[in-house]
Amino acid sequence: MGRNIDIAREFTFIEDYLDELKGLESNPEIIKQLTTRFYNKTRGRAKLTSKFEFQKLLCNILQDASKDLDFFGMVETRQIIDTNKVLRDLELNYDLFFKDIDVEVEKEETKKDGTEKEANSKNSKSNTNSSTKFSQLKYLENEKAEQKKYEDSLLESKKRNPIITHFPFNTTKILRNFKTDNETGFKDIVHQSVNEDDPKYLRQLIAKLKSHPIYIFRCTGKKVKDFQPIQNDVRDAIWELMTDFIDLYDKSNQNPFGKDTPFTQKAQIFKRSYRFGWNSDEATDLRETILEIFKTQTHSSNGHFYAFNGEDKFNLNQLCWTENENHFNIVANFFTWVPAVKIALRFIVQSILQHSNIAGKRSFKDTMKKIEIDLSWEDNFVYQGQKMVRRILTIKDVNSLPNISADRLLSDIKRTNLIKFQLKNVCNFSIHSDFHDGPKSVNFLETANPDGSVKKLNEPVGGFKYKIEFIDIA
Repeated sequence: MGRNIDIAREFTFIEDYLDELKGLESNPEIIKQLTTRFYNKTRGRAKLTSKFEFQKLLCNILQDASKDLDFFGMVETRQIIDTNKVLRDLELNYDLFFKDIDVEVEKEETKKDGTEKEANSKNSKSNTNSSTKFSQLKYLENEKAEQKKYEDSLLESKKRNPIITHFPFNTTKILRNFKTDNETGFKDIVHQSVNEDDPKYLRQLIAKLKSHPIYIFRCTGKKVKDFQPIQNDVRDAIWELMTDFIDLYDKSNQNPFGKDTPFTQKAQIFKRSYRFGWNSDEATDLRETILEIFKTQTHSSNGHFYAFNGEDKFNLNQLCWTENENHFNIVANFFTWVPAVKIALRFIVQSILQHSNIAGKRSFKDTMKKIEIDLSWEDNFVYQGQKMVRRILTIKDVNSLPNISADRLLSDIKRTNLIKFQLKNVCNFSIHSDFHDGPKSVNFLETANPDGSVKKLNEPVGGFKYKIEFIDIA
């Protein structure tokens, strides 16, 4: 953690300042007010003597804080401050903080011609004033050059080390704890244990649960060292499971997980929410889930009703699995937050029913339509320095074309709850298609660029392809 965070911890108002600043980067007037208040409270204690020093302190605080989840309070629904954007906005306001120096220099410059005679007649005083003016101008000139150099280094640093606010593996990793014996104790609250009725074992298990970062965060609002940003619904579900287990134990001094208890039934439902798997009552079957969603989604528009179990334009015979069922099921065995994926699948099927076309034309017969479904995996994928497995689910509406630009598509879907909440910290999500200006991928959520991007593709897509990417341990 940087020295400036240590300085910032002395200022009890720093978190309020950052909280207020988040999401307001585009409003210079509010930033001006907030930053003025921050500056007035810091300049004395931090002994700031120039606007560059203030800028450097603030930027280092923002940069360090964005990497320090405990201090910054970063969760997926809150926006990380773009340091360079803040810098650009603050450029408008620096004169406010240091107007005394700047105004004094300005006065010296405007009086330059008028004071030459007075300077000649009062030599020693003039020399002193000239020396002072030169020192001030030289100081500001050097400061400006140093400031520009520092801003350039910040931009370069950001390119090398972008701030990532989308951590799908964090969610995967914490869900894996429910199948792994480790210090979290999570596995023991959803599975039977050989020590399940041992009082000492149960007391130790309760202690483990109460020391977990999620429990501490929900009880105290504090983010301890190992607190990590994960999907909101996942955190809420884990919290509910933990507190139910603890409350039931406190009332009975017995293990709540047992045969046919309400808690056990709840735990079984939870287990089907954190993993896709085949032929198991402790996991959700991905292939069956996809089929069920295609069967049940409907769309009505202008008096027309569309569904894959209907007779107009769409039917289940249009689904084309690129791999046989056994191969698909072998690959479809991984940890993720299943409810969020179901929401994404419903979004995809709904979008197909609403927008599907053939070469841009909505008038087509059902025999002309084909939906390709594929699930592949890569085991040579490296994420945050660790070898991972990447599973890629694609659903392609063959020969369907977009009717808007890639940039417009990115802008429209980025604003949806699907991107802002449901899939954030769960999986990467993109759409590939042949736009009017060429084939492109529109990336709404990606670990390398959580703000989204549009990238050119080398080969035609041949349709409108939805791509969901899951990251798991190799």
